[in-house]
Amino acid sequence: MEKSIHSSLKHLYLRAGFGLSPWDFEVRENSIPKAVENLFSESKNVTELQLDRELHSPKYYAGGMMMGKMSQEQKKELTKQSIADEKEMNLKWIEKMAMENGSLREKMTLFWHGHFACTEPISLYALMLNNTIRRNALGNFGDLLLAVAKEPAMLRFLNNQQNKKQSPNENFAREVMELFTIGRGKYTEDDIKNAARAFTGWTTDGDGNFIKRPFQHDDGVKTFMGHTGNFDGEDIMKIILSRKETADFIAAKAYKYFVNQENPDQDIIAQLGQKFYDADYEIGVLMHEIFISDWFYDPKNMGNRIKSPIELIIGLKRDFKIEFDNPEVELGLQRILGQILFHPPNVSGWAGGRNWIDSSSLLYRMRIPESIFYTSEMDITVKGDAADSAMMSEVNKKILKVMKNTTDLGYYDGKYKDKTAEEMVDELSVSLLAPGAQNIDKPLMVDFVKSNSSDMVRSAIMLITSLPEYQLS
Repeated sequence: MEKSIHSSLKHLYLRAGFGLSPWDFEVRENSIPKAVENLFSESKNVTELQLDRELHSPKYYAGGMMMGKMSQEQKKELTKQSIADEKEMNLKWIEKMAMENGSLREKMTLFWHGHFACTEPISLYALMLNNTIRRNALGNFGDLLLAVAKEPAMLRFLNNQQNKKQSPNENFAREVMELFTIGRGKYTEDDIKNAARAFTGWTTDGDGNFIKRPFQHDDGVKTFMGHTGNFDGEDIMKIILSRKETADFIAAKAYKYFVNQENPDQDIIAQLGQKFYDADYEIGVLMHEIFISDWFYDPKNMGNRIKSPIELIIGLKRDFKIEFDNPEVELGLQRILGQILFHPPNVSGWAGGRNWIDSSSLLYRMRIPESIFYTSEMDITVKGDAADSAMMSEVNKKILKVMKNTTDLGYYDGKYKDKTAEEMVDELSVSLLAPGAQNIDKPLMVDFVKSNSSDMVRSAIMLITSLPEYQLS
């Protein structure tokens, strides 16, 4: 395959998915249009995230009563089961992202998971929200927005169950505008107050089904963004979507996530916003435009993005078929690296970019490959919000100290065992590092590989995946 096409395809699969394993890459198409078409085709069908056991609403644990009437024992049982369920949800989603086709849909689900950031202790509601996002991840943004807004997890997280005619709560309305749609500075305090009135009565029943309670809804006349009428929440959404600033806001967020966060091109973002608006907020149109455009493959947009902890974990699992003896290692890695699925740090989600890296997290990232490939010990210290997670507090740090696992390096042994150290380092760096992140000190690496002559392939892999450049996509 021509080097420039190889680099472009590798870049595409890293950004639109979680990368391809080297053996998958060898049999893929050799043109960008075909690759983009296949990414969308493989993600056409929706396979929802499912757990091994049926999940129940709080009403089930309360013996058919509402959550507020649960006994202390019932609440304790619900909490215990939800923590166990959440661990399983997390691990199954990691496996789904790492091993299934349809990586574009899962990458979009991860993107929206951060956009519609939400922490929900009731596992059923968290799973419902995750699958709602997955179903709509490549569909229409208006449909996605409305579906998410009606999810029990989001209504609870943003306190809309407290939003009643007699005492409006503005939190839900404020975040819908500031974080989910149009962005700060594009609305007034009066807009927030009137939007909150429109969302009064939006809540769920004891089973988590969305309902509107008429006696809690303010059905008076409201003025919102220059429009006046007897609005409800759906009317508010329509008015927000009628504003082109909303399309611009979402296009900018997608550009920064998939293209270039540190140096965004405002002219291109403006063009994407117009395209998205003209397409009536069809997410697939926006993403296709990004992936098919020449500027997406500009060298300045390659190898410039720091992998999120989830992307790092999934990439290692994909490339080396890693299976940990204790799957909770993957939960622990999320914890020490600062990104726990289903536990965003706040309502704004994960900031991403350079925020993924500090002195301790970079050290952990560079030590993880050695711990995996040589089961060496790693000292663990947990900082910040991750240390306070109920689920993560149950993850024993001992399982991270020595990460017992199995890896399958058969592909690499077969391909590289007869190569010289120079050839091995040169070819593996192209195979494992992102385009634009391959400017490394190869002579020094060759010397290291030669010094480990008993298993040069494993040594070269460990060394390359321990580089700062491996943290880039």
